[in-house]
Amino acid sequence: MSTSVKFGVVIAALQVLFFILYGTCTEYHHDLAGENATNTNTDIDTFYPQFQDVHVMIFVGFAFLVTFLKKYTASAASFNFIVAALAVQWGALTVGFWHQMPLPGMAGAVTPALHKIQLSVESLITADFAAGSVLISFGALFGKMSPLQLVVMMFCHLIVYGLNEWLGLAVYGAADAGGTMLVHCYGAYFGVACSAAFCNKKPRAWKETRLQGATRQTDTMALVGTLFLWVFWPSFNSALLSGAAQQRAVINTFFALAGSCVAVFAASNILREGHKLNMVDIQNGTLAGGVAVGAVADLDILPVGALVVGSLGGLVCTIGYVYISPLLESKLNIHDTAGVHNLHGLPSIVGGLAGVVVASFQDASSYGGRIEDVYGARENGNRSAGSQALYQLATLGTSLGLALLTGYCTGLLARLNAFDPLSEAFLDEELIDIEGDDQATQANQARNHQFSLTMFK
Repeated sequence: MSTSVKFGVVIAALQVLFFILYGTCTEYHHDLAGENATNTNTDIDTFYPQFQDVHVMIFVGFAFLVTFLKKYTASAASFNFIVAALAVQWGALTVGFWHQMPLPGMAGAVTPALHKIQLSVESLITADFAAGSVLISFGALFGKMSPLQLVVMMFCHLIVYGLNEWLGLAVYGAADAGGTMLVHCYGAYFGVACSAAFCNKKPRAWKETRLQGATRQTDTMALVGTLFLWVFWPSFNSALLSGAAQQRAVINTFFALAGSCVAVFAASNILREGHKLNMVDIQNGTLAGGVAVGAVADLDILPVGALVVGSLGGLVCTIGYVYISPLLESKLNIHDTAGVHNLHGLPSIVGGLAGVVVASFQDASSYGGRIEDVYGARENGNRSAGSQALYQLATLGTSLGLALLTGYCTGLLARLNAFDPLSEAFLDEELIDIEGDDQATQANQARNHQFSLTMFK
C-alpha cells in the first residue's frame, strides 16, 4: 500500500468499524426512546450547557494551544481536529464497555448486567473527557509522529483509559470530578512515556531552533487557545455534577485559575533569565490551577483552599518549564513538544495529593449529612475518611503506573516503519499542501532534510 494513502485508508476503515460497533453495541438511554421515554428537560438544563463549553475546549481551545510552532501551525490544529473526532467515538465505546465489567466484592458495590451501551448527553461529556486525555498525550508527541502514528496512539490510549477510569471510579470509588488523576495524570504520563519510547533510539537535538521556534504570531495564536481554556475550565470541572456540588466546583475552579495566573506571572518574572516573562509559562501555567483543583473541585475546601491549590499548580508548572523539562531532555532524552508534563503531569500530582489530604478529614456535616454526595463509596458508613484517602492515593498511583507502562509500549509500537514515520519533523509541508508556500520555507525544508533523516533513522 502506498504510504501516501495509508492514513486515509486506515481512518476510513476505523470509521467503518465504528459504524458496526455503534450499530450493534449502543442505543439511546432508556429515558430517551421507546415506551420508557420521559421528560428529560432537567438533564438537558444541567448537562448541555456544560457539554457545549467542554466541547469548545476540546475542539477549539486545545487546537489553538498547540499552534505555537512556527512551521507546524496548520498540521497541529488539523491533527488535533481529526484525532479528537476519532477519540470521542472510540472513547464513548471503551468507557461504556469497561463500566459494564463485574465489580470485585466491595461493600455497597453492585455488579452491573451486560447490556448495550446507553448514550445520553452525559455520555457525550465523558467522550469529550476521553478525547481530552488523548489530546494531552498528543501535546507531547505532535510534530514528531505522523498522522497514522497519532491514530495508533489514540487507539491504544483509550483502551487503557477506559480501564483506568473504571478502576478509579467504580472499583476504588475515588472522587475526581475534574479528572485530575483520570484525565490529566493519565494523559500526561502516557504521552511522556510514549515520547520516551518513540524517541529513544539515540540522542537527538530536538531543540533545534529552526524546527521548533515560535514567532510573535504563533505565540499569540496559542495564547488565544489558553484564553478559551481558561474561561471555560470551570465548566470542565463541574460538567458531570449537579446541585450544590456543581456550584462548589465552579467557584473553586474560578479561584484556582485566578491563583495560578498570578503565581505564574510572578514565578516567570522571578525565575526566568533576565527576569522577563516567558510566553510558554503564560500559555500553559495559567491553566495549571484548573488541572490541580479538579480532584477537589466539588469538595468543601473553601475559596482560600482553591486559591492555594491553584497557586501551587501554577508554581510547579513554571518550575517544570524552567528547570525540569531541560533536565529530562538533556539527561533522559525525553522530548515533550508542548510540555504536557509541566501543565498536566506535575499539577495533577499536586491535585491528586490534595485530594488525598482533603479526603482524610471530610465528614458529613459539610454536606448536609450526605457525605455520599461527594464520596459515593462512603454511603451508610461503608468507608471511613482514612480509607477514602487511601483509595484516592491508589487512584493516583494506578493512573500514573498504567500511563507509564502502556504509554511506553505504545511508543515502541508506533515507531515501527509500518506506520509511516515522518522523514522531516515539525514541518507543515511534510503533511499538508500549504497554499502560497514561500521560497524561504522551501529552502528551510531542504536545509533540514538531512538533519531529519538522521533524527528518524
